[in-house]
Amino acid sequence: MQGKMWFSVLMLGLILMWGSQSMAGGKYKLAYKFNKGDQLRYKIETSMENVQERMGQEIQINIDGESVMLLQGEGRDEDGNVKFLFSIESVKSHIQSPMGDTTVVNPPELLGKRKRMILSELGKRIKVEEVDTLVLTGLMAQVGGQQNSLQFPVLTKESVGVGSSWTAAEVDSQVNRGMKVHIRPTTTYTVEAEVDTLGYKCLRIRYKGTVKMTGEGQQMGMKIVLDGDGENGGVLYFAPKEGRLVYVDTASDIDMNVALTGQMNMTMPSTIATRAKMVLLK
Repeated sequence: MQGKMWFSVLMLGLILMWGSQSMAGGKYKLAYKFNKGDQLRYKIETSMENVQERMGQEIQINIDGESVMLLQGEGRDEDGNVKFLFSIESVKSHIQSPMGDTTVVNPPELLGKRKRMILSELGKRIKVEEVDTLVLTGLMAQVGGQQNSLQFPVLTKESVGVGSSWTAAEVDSQVNRGMKVHIRPTTTYTVEAEVDTLGYKCLRIRYKGTVKMTGEGQQMGMKIVLDGDGENGGVLYFAPKEGRLVYVDTASDIDMNVALTGQMNMTMPSTIATRAKMVLLK
């Protein structure tokens, strides 16, 4: 039981973790576009190293994953937000832990199951809703929640060019297996250059920031409270004309405490280092 509880809490770390153009003196207006009928495929590579202290013992888990995500544009809603369906076309996850060495490849209960995301044109997530019924059991019930973790960098409403910067602070809340987690990132973005990448004319944007994470919930009759903070940063390539995210390379380091009360009482400090890449496929 303790093993399942600990692994469920660990997966919360993975939650942390994935425009129209106007030219005016080299300035661009940034906005996401998901036009009706657009089909975009992204390859996503992730890795996570978690080192946790539990009852005086140091425990380490490494998780590496690779997936292909299909995004299908649905245009805009009545408020001007963009809509799209997203689903996993292929996935492979390798998990190394004291509980064993496991590889999961293309579980049929996960592939092709669509969800709809409603996103502001600047990247704020408005809503995620289930389109196809998703029923997961066992290990997949714990790792399958990663499908909800699709993230988009937050853009600015101001026109930008090389040297421009902006800071975004958006609160995101997610629910996973009885846990509600609040993520509070504060990120500063800086436009470094105009470059040609993967057939698109892009802005290369460097970003760096801090993140705070709190959450609580009930699992297996026990109350769980977590809190953590850390730093993240990386680089992204955005195509202003097409309104598309072309490439993201991001990393984060989080220190987190998880407190359990109920059948057992303990506090488990941990460090979580994650790395993710997301690239638009042709």
